[in-house]
Amino acid sequence: MSYISTPGVSPPIIASEASSDINSVAVVLTANVVYLYAFELQAPISIASVRWGMGATVTGTTNMGIYTAAGNLVAGSDTTAKTNVASSANINTYGTAVYLPPGQYYLAIACSNATDTYNGKTLSIAFSTSRHRRGANALAAGALPSTLGAISTTTITLGVAAVPVGGLV
Repeated sequence: MSYISTPGVSPPIIASEASSDINSVAVVLTANVVYLYAFELQAPISIASVRWGMGATVTGTTNMGIYTAAGNLVAGSDTTAKTNVASSANINTYGTAVYLPPGQYYLAIACSNATDTYNGKTLSIAFSTSRHRRGANALAAGALPSTLGAISTTTITLGVAAVPVGGLV
């Protein structure tokens, strides 16, 4: 059953392909780069939490957030810098759920260093049809940038998810 293409129905979870791929491996991100996963909503939802998968190496922090298709950070969605926990699903539960009206968005993730390993894949080429992208503006002082700047393709796909209030956990 497809929730995304059903008008007026909110998805039970928003997740990248890499988050459900059992063949995901550990990838290292470029420090302070904002990696993106594009998604769309046909109905309004409130996001209760965001999640990311970590590999065995952790020495830094991760920020997650949500951007509009125009590249603006959705108010209240930056998790701030969260210390990574090795070999597990890392979860940030928002104190106040983040409301999203119907539209197109990016689920964003950025790492404070270039040594932590994340669950994901590195593709051989960057596909223009992929939902995975990266923003030009960088993570700074433990905060996501207010805007993404230029958005480009990437070869990195990551295991990230956003869980709506009452959604799958």
